Amino acid sequence: VTSRRFWGDHAVTWIYDLHYTLLLGPAGTFLVAGIGVLFIASLVAGLRLWWPTPGHWRAALVVKARASSARKMYDLHRALGAWSALVLLVLALTGVVLALPTVVNPLVAGLSTVRDMPSPRSAPVLPGARDIGPDRAVQAALAVFPAAQVRWIESPAGVDGTWRGRRRQPGEPGRRFPKTHVWVDRYSGAVLAVHDPRAGSAGEVLLGWMHPLHSGEAFAVPGRAVAASAGVAGLVRFVTGVLRGRLRTRRRAG
Repeated sequence: VTSRRFWGDHAVTWIYDLHYTLLLGPAGTFLVAGIGVLFIASLVAGLRLWWPTPGHWRAALVVKARASSARKMYDLHRALGAWSALVLLVLALTGVVLALPTVVNPLVAGLSTVRDMPSPRSAPVLPGARDIGPDRAVQAALAVFPAAQVRWIESPAGVDGTWRGRRRQPGEPGRRFPKTHVWVDRYSGAVLAVHDPRAGSAGEVLLGWMHPLHSGEAFAVPGRAVAASAGVAGLVRFVTGVLRGRLRTRRRAG
């Protein structure tokens, strides 16, 4: 054992819960989804306001060097919005989908087959039966997908629980949460069920891309850098928007 971490015991899990549920539990995911929808509407409205007339595209995409502070703030707000809009739209849309799987998945299933995840159970406990342990469970799963990379191992829950391995096959977009699963009997080591995303429908492929696109990990380090940069751009646009609004209010008051 090289390290031991439990959910909720360190800051990163708190940040994840804040991002995903606003620390409000299941109800928070609906609130997050609602905010995501409003954010998408704001982005579309912003693009409509920004859209330049013919011949003025370059001016709409840069910050004028020789201009007043107020004008530079306006140009920065406008240019950042234009450059980051597409990425922010993808992040917001995928975030809404991830926050509402009970709503989105049935809609996708209405257009394309979406398989339910298997839920096998280990065979009844026999006298003297012992758990095979994680090493044997990993080996049993690797026999099914020898080229797959081990990403997660979920231990059995209850006497009839199973070892569940999550693996990433070459070509899967998700690196942290890949969709290749193997369930292994905790006593016999027999493979009870398999979920292979390569055999999935178009709907499953679409859903499988949601988290990798949201985090940017579908495109490795460059993708994550672009996603992070778009998030920073959104924060800067928020700050410049507030400051510009205050400046306009002062001018009207004066």
